[in-house]
Amino acid sequence: MQPQQQEPSSAERLKATANWVFFVVRSLAVIAEVSFLRKGFGERYLGMQTFFALPVLLVYMAFWPGHDPRPLLWYLVLYLVMCGVARIDIARRRRAGLCVHSRHNGFPRIARLCPGMSEVAIKRSAEPLLVAGMGMLVAMVNLPLGFFLLLTAVALFLTTGMNEAYERVRALDMHDMVIEQQQIAERFRTLRGQHI
Repeated sequence: MQPQQQEPSSAERLKATANWVFFVVRSLAVIAEVSFLRKGFGERYLGMQTFFALPVLLVYMAFWPGHDPRPLLWYLVLYLVMCGVARIDIARRRRAGLCVHSRHNGFPRIARLCPGMSEVAIKRSAEPLLVAGMGMLVAMVNLPLGFFLLLTAVALFLTTGMNEAYERVRALDMHDMVIEQQQIAERFRTLRGQHI
């Protein structure tokens, strides 16, 4: 008898689908982040989604038959060059002993133009608005590239929101752990007082 393979539950399938959707959205966002929005990435940030961005962009080109693909190809070349620049910067900072979180998604290049805004606020609103504005302007010249920039603006907005939600959950978990440890320590002190 062979063991039967269990069918994944609908919740597991939904979770797997959501993970793939997030991965594709993350790959779209990383194209804009690396190409021109950010610098100073963490060593492990430029992972699989960086490489997956290449087929995403190539598949996207297939949806625009009859349009000039050259601007998208030039954008792809820019992205690949900037990936190389980012990798060189990571290696340089490692040799110099400069340290950022290994999964840091980069520092906004426009931060000095937005002195009153936090890094998170720039990533959540200023960057997506900038990319969307560029997309609308570029769409007047080349519709495929302009629409692609609009897609990456939406992806930037979504990934920043998802990252903030994830960090909030982690902070709440840490907060709860501190409270639980305080309660356990209080109970321990009570028990110790009873046995002395």
